[in-house]
Amino acid sequence: MKKLLAVCALFLGIFIVFVSFSASEFRDGFIRLHILAESDGDQDQAIKLELRDLVLNEYSEKLSDCGNIDDAKSNISSLTTEIKEFCNVKLREMGVDYTADVVFEKEYYPNRVYENISLPAGTYSSLKIVLGKGEGQNWWCVLFPPLCLDAAKGEEAYIAAGLSKDDYQIIKNDRTAKYQLKFKIFEVIGSILK
Repeated sequence: MKKLLAVCALFLGIFIVFVSFSASEFRDGFIRLHILAESDGDQDQAIKLELRDLVLNEYSEKLSDCGNIDDAKSNISSLTTEIKEFCNVKLREMGVDYTADVVFEKEYYPNRVYENISLPAGTYSSLKIVLGKGEGQNWWCVLFPPLCLDAAKGEEAYIAAGLSKDDYQIIKNDRTAKYQLKFKIFEVIGSILK
């Protein structure tokens, strides 16, 4: 009986490592944009959305020119200081009395459903913009591949943006049981390893 338990524990351990590695490899192909508002007040939420639009209009093209995830990470790392300065200039123009902090880091995200795609929970590379104290509701999207501007794109657009067909099958929002189970596994293992 002890041997059977040991074998079961071994297989469970191998399964967890395999799923964890697969999930991590999948998430390594994405960069998220995360913007936290100063507060939940109407004005601060409106400022968050206005700044989001300004950042996406200014930097989406620079990021969409990246041919792969490594180029995108390098590009974002080199632009972080510029993006922070850009955000603070725009906040001053809006007449607010707080500033933005911008960092490029790893960050944990819950499962996220967009119009026609879903991304599993886990740790992603993230360009994080914190407005003031960052105590308000946040907004996020996928910065690379550049999916922030049009969540209604079809498979061809996602593949052109750098996803493999297999990755697209994982994120497309057809909500079949197979993908719901995969996401739940990613979420459970991600919360354990977080």
